Amino acid sequence: MVERELSRAELTQQDALEGACYQLVCDLVGEKLEWDMAWISPLAESVSYIVCEQLKLRTYEEFYPYVDSWEDGELGEVKVYHKEKS
Repeated sequence: MVERELSRAELTQQDALEGACYQLVCDLVGEKLEWDMAWISPLAESVSYIVCEQLKLRTYEEFYPYVDSWEDGELGEVKVYHKEKS
């Protein structure tokens, strides 16, 4: 597997989506909340699902790119990228 990091453009898009989700909730409750990815990330993933799967306006790579990695006892480090569904 070819290792890959997110590009500056992908990081900018990720930050834009997460920032918009954070700001939406702050606006709706009328107060500035603590930045907490525990609730921002699931909201960003839900918005991504709507935009990419239901509305089909963007691919995941365009809308919410990410790299997820973890250690597996048999496989070593595993990395998963958002991929378009075939």
